[in-house]
Amino acid sequence: MVLALVCVGCGDTVDPGSLIDKTRILGVRAEVDADATQSWPQPGDAVTTRWLVASPDAIEPIGSAYFACIPAGTAFGPGQCEGEPFAFGINPPTVPANGEIELPLTIPTELDDGQDQVLMFGAFCFGGRISTDLEGVFESGNPCAGEGRGRIAILTVALDLGRQNAHPEIQEVAINDVPWVDAAPALPTTCAENPTLPNVVHTGGTDEEIEIVVNATPDSRETFMTEVGDPPETVERQETMRISVYSTHGVFSSQFIFIDEDEDGGAADVNWVLPEVEEIPAGGQVVNFFFVMRDVRGGVHWQSRALCLTRE
Repeated sequence: MVLALVCVGCGDTVDPGSLIDKTRILGVRAEVDADATQSWPQPGDAVTTRWLVASPDAIEPIGSAYFACIPAGTAFGPGQCEGEPFAFGINPPTVPANGEIELPLTIPTELDDGQDQVLMFGAFCFGGRISTDLEGVFESGNPCAGEGRGRIAILTVALDLGRQNAHPEIQEVAINDVPWVDAAPALPTTCAENPTLPNVVHTGGTDEEIEIVVNATPDSRETFMTEVGDPPETVERQETMRISVYSTHGVFSSQFIFIDEDEDGGAADVNWVLPEVEEIPAGGQVVNFFFVMRDVRGGVHWQSRALCLTRE
């Protein structure tokens, strides 16, 4: 699946893309209800799409809306529908449970031969209500009815036409070679006396950093057949894992890290540069991290971590 996020009503920013300085949608996962490990539904399948939300503070209520359709031919450009939507809905503002917004989708039973994907459009209003004019929401690009900050996203769901694609899975995240336990995002309170969070101490130096390693499970990187070259030749390939990294403070050396086809191991590493020591309050600073792993064929998995940043 491909997630294309369009920001509505917000200005340009010089902050790095990995920095969570406002409520954002970081990823989306389509799960076949009959088997949540699979990302490619069959015609007639019920699907749950999960949209990962992150915020530097407590997540505010979010209004949401969606519709799904059959994509038009490539000549019409990406994100275009052929005919009327086959599914739609509007939801009142709610605080998403576990930081995920769930939107349902049922794939039509009758599809044209060779139809191998459907489009799903999601609209979100952070801190506000979605307009009841569903058609106008997507035509205008402004999903909010009144106050709130809006985003619109397009999700392409590949269909299982005799082939499957399982979601990958993050097996472990380590910080400076120490396993880092999966944890729900912590509220941004002082944390120096909180024994449940790993403690990282800023010693006052410049550009202090830690190494973070993300490991995929051994069976995450599936093999598949594809055509390459001219004339095309069918060859076997192994999936490449692309991992997006995010944090509520500090910066990463790269927003994306990869587990490539030619690499023997199932791990990728990245450095996280601590914020300036002057930015850390006396009682410590909670920092939340999010890791979103994609197999670039529609499979997605994410985990979150938290630590307490203190100073000497």
